[in-house]
Amino acid sequence: AEGVETDPAVVAQCRARGLTVTEGNLESAAFPSDTFDAIALKHVIEHVPNPGGLLKECRRILKPGGRVVILTPNLVSAGHRALAAHWLGLEVPRHLVVFNRGALVGLANRAGLRLLEARSSSRPSSFIWVISDTLRRQDQNAYFVPASKMVRLRAALFAAGVWLRLLWNADAGDELMVVLTK
Repeated sequence: AEGVETDPAVVAQCRARGLTVTEGNLESAAFPSDTFDAIALKHVIEHVPNPGGLLKECRRILKPGGRVVILTPNLVSAGHRALAAHWLGLEVPRHLVVFNRGALVGLANRAGLRLLEARSSSRPSSFIWVISDTLRRQDQNAYFVPASKMVRLRAALFAAGVWLRLLWNADAGDELMVVLTK
């Protein structure tokens, strides 16, 4: 297993723990073609200025039959509809692009990757509600404000509601998971 990270401090911490990490981005890492069996982009693609280029690089370094797994915020989620501009998935200016399923799958296809699976999930919905609701009500960086019991209860109820919506609306979840192959 290898990692790629842009933050030099994080790279140093990883290396101190014996992990193999390249500083930079995937393109600058210059891995040989057909190197990896799997590539995980867990909440990465929304942070890069050229997501299409990232997916093309993934295709180049992926072995035939290998898989790319992407987790990213879902633009058409129930959370985005409920929390609007305060929805954590927008996270301006850190999130440069936020996708819906069709846009991400289309981008992957143009990069030469084939879809194996695409779905949304309510997995992060409670966390997203806590952060987003605090931002909406208190207009402060909600990562550093402790959530009250009432906010945590509302978050749990919201996440349960998103989970139920997923029974009839596959795009209701706050997080997209897309699995691709070369």
